[in-house]
Amino acid sequence: MPEPTTYRAFLSYSHADSAVAARVHHRLETFHIDKDLAGRPTPRGPVPDTLRPIFRDRAEFEPGKSLPHQTREALDRSEALILLASPHAAASHYVNEEVRLFRWLYPGRLVIPLIAETSPAATPDLVFPPALRFDIEPTGTIGSVPTSLLAADEREEGDGRDLALSKIVAALIGVPPDDVFRRAERERRRVEAERRQARNRKIAAAVIAALALGGGTATWMFFRENTARVEVQRELLDAKALALKLLSANPARAQAPGEAESLAKTIEAIAAGATTDDRYAQALALLKQGKTAEAAALLEASAKDAEATAVANNKRAAASYRQLAAIAAIANPKKARDAYAQAARLDPDDVEGLFRHGDAQMDAGNLAEAETAYRRVAAIGQPGKDDFSLYWAQLGLGDIAIARGALPTARAAYDQAATIAARALKPAPGNAGWRRDLSISHNKIGDVLVAQGKLAEALAAFREAMAIAESLAKADPGNAGWRRDLAVSHIKIGAAQSQTGDEPAAEASFRAALGVLDGMAAAGMHLDPAAASVREKLAAMFVTAPAPARPK
Repeated sequence: MPEPTTYRAFLSYSHADSAVAARVHHRLETFHIDKDLAGRPTPRGPVPDTLRPIFRDRAEFEPGKSLPHQTREALDRSEALILLASPHAAASHYVNEEVRLFRWLYPGRLVIPLIAETSPAATPDLVFPPALRFDIEPTGTIGSVPTSLLAADEREEGDGRDLALSKIVAALIGVPPDDVFRRAERERRRVEAERRQARNRKIAAAVIAALALGGGTATWMFFRENTARVEVQRELLDAKALALKLLSANPARAQAPGEAESLAKTIEAIAAGATTDDRYAQALALLKQGKTAEAAALLEASAKDAEATAVANNKRAAASYRQLAAIAAIANPKKARDAYAQAARLDPDDVEGLFRHGDAQMDAGNLAEAETAYRRVAAIGQPGKDDFSLYWAQLGLGDIAIARGALPTARAAYDQAATIAARALKPAPGNAGWRRDLSISHNKIGDVLVAQGKLAEALAAFREAMAIAESLAKADPGNAGWRRDLAVSHIKIGAAQSQTGDEPAAEASFRAALGVLDGMAAAGMHLDPAAASVREKLAAMFVTAPAPARPK
């Protein structure tokens, strides 16, 4: 005698179709049965209010029992069998045996074929196992009389996903498919309305991701470098102009903190070496032609020579490798990463070199190596002298902690970064670069607070960041970086407001961000790809949404 059924259905599938099976299983178990259908009498009994549970994963089997016996138990307790039909299923001995057992033992129970979306064909001989294509003899063997079963077909040329799902649900609960489909459409529209209501937070997440605000230190634009902390001599201006020209070939690299300034210093060092080293002279000429790979090859040869003869002077060899890395990074990140690593081994006390090494490892996703480098920077860096590297190393440590889910550790690192920025501002309170860095710290702290559910504190942190962004943008309206930061602040505040449930305020913040980006475009300012993507997302968000009414 079969056990009482506990599963609404047994989902039979080939392991090759596991991804499709997981999706179908999820949609069935989460399917919302309309309340005016629930309880309605049908030939299959009263309509249930849920389809859960649907048996899918063989991992649900209890340990210690043989697989065939457990399969039999699961089939015993299932009211119906849903076959995920595909060429894989048709060829699977295991699927065929599940179908055979179910049809033989429980001929009165329902068998529902569903042709998988990924199936290239739909003819029964290609997608159904033999146990479904032919009758089952009283002895349990597969007969020779063909069967005829209507299948739901989730392929685009068939029913499509939604209608196919409605057909399965209708068969399981005993009502016409149209009843289920119409009600499902009504429910879909209701859910869509709720999603529209919550779109602020979802769009915010996408927008912030596009702006790359949650990533490593290399995600921040190099606009900070446009506000030099010291007077720049003509030679540095020339070197920086060449650096910016070379970086234009790699916009992503240009976004790394201090990249333009660091590359300019490297070019200056190469120019200085050109007076005594023909390879440096040739490398400089190649850089002026934009041939970074060829220049890097010459610098690599020079660095190896320096290493070979630098038993007592590793610092010189390390400097050569850092120069190689700075040039190679434009087109060959791996070569740059290897060169920074070699420089760090040769000279483990060069603070900026260690920071660059950590940053390169961070970009490659090597968190352990990056953390080691950043912690070394934090340990040996001198306040006042190495504040730039100290600040970005702390941000990097915070980002690593975020990646590991260690929010308190991340908060401590971001707090330390804010302390460094605030300290650097004391002798020069008007320094735009350090003011922006302080705003970045506030934003990072706000991100942690959001993740911890401390939304009021997060809003306070984001507003501190926005106050700085507004001040910078007002003082220098032609600086696209400052205005971009202002848009970011509006977005972060809007995301936090949305999570508090203050949707009108969130929408106003998002509209303010769109206004900033539109203003930049109207002023002829270049929008980097991320900012342009954000503007597009925000514009799409408000295509059909009316602007909030102004208070009278």
